[in-house]
Amino acid sequence: MNIYCLMTVKNEIDILPDVIDSALHWANKIIILDNNSNDGCIEYIQKISNEDERIIFWGVYKGPFTDAIRQRVFQDFKHIANVGDWWCRLDADEIYIDNPRVFLEGLNHTVDYVKCASFQYYLTEDMVTSGIDKNYKDLSHYKCNWSEIRFFKFKKDTIWLPKMNWPINIYKPADNFVRLKHFQYRNIQQIKQRIETRKNNTKDNNIFYHDKANGAEWFSIRGFKIPDDTAYLDAKVVAYSDLENSKEYIIPEHFKTKFYDKTNFLKLLQRKLVTFVFNRFFSKYI
Repeated sequence: MNIYCLMTVKNEIDILPDVIDSALHWANKIIILDNNSNDGCIEYIQKISNEDERIIFWGVYKGPFTDAIRQRVFQDFKHIANVGDWWCRLDADEIYIDNPRVFLEGLNHTVDYVKCASFQYYLTEDMVTSGIDKNYKDLSHYKCNWSEIRFFKFKKDTIWLPKMNWPINIYKPADNFVRLKHFQYRNIQQIKQRIETRKNNTKDNNIFYHDKANGAEWFSIRGFKIPDDTAYLDAKVVAYSDLENSKEYIIPEHFKTKFYDKTNFLKLLQRKLVTFVFNRFFSKYI
């Protein structure tokens, strides 16, 4: 079983080397698309791709970001995969708690996609009042409050169409969630740049809506207490009482109820019908 990672990068040189180093413990190859970074990411990716054959630099994409740009990379490299291999959406600010290879090897053979339990780290008061430059390794408090697909199994008839975030013919989710640490908010300057980038570099206003929210709305949509201090409000500093800092990384009891994809037999039938028709008549066109 091989694991191939699809990674998109935009100005994340402060964490990118550690993410790649961590993923190389379980991934066979990491294929990287840079979305026109200007912080040294491009030069770094070029360097490591020349040094390690497991790193493949797809190139620089200068257009607006969409989640579907990973489909371009998949189409260019799907020929390297065998039936039963896994593809991973590897975000450039995520480091896995569980070893994905061990996790995937333990799944029932009928499972064809896996969602994550994202332990998302946030800035706290100590990160902005110490007067010392901080980085993501100084973050200590998180909330397990999000889940998305991170892995899908490759099939002989995998169909991933342009403008779609995932293949259409994945049907059976894993019962469990693979755990990861998400360092999307690492310091005040990085947060400002992240939000500005997402406001200016997307075609779809619904993409990154959680980042684009201003002021109190940003806190409200996450269920966090709204700070009285406007400086904390602007810096997105979250109260300790809203977060956890245990090193056990326990998935909350309610998490599966909220994020598990329950089988909808009508939708499942529709997707299987679309898959059949597409493979019968249109597969040669992509």
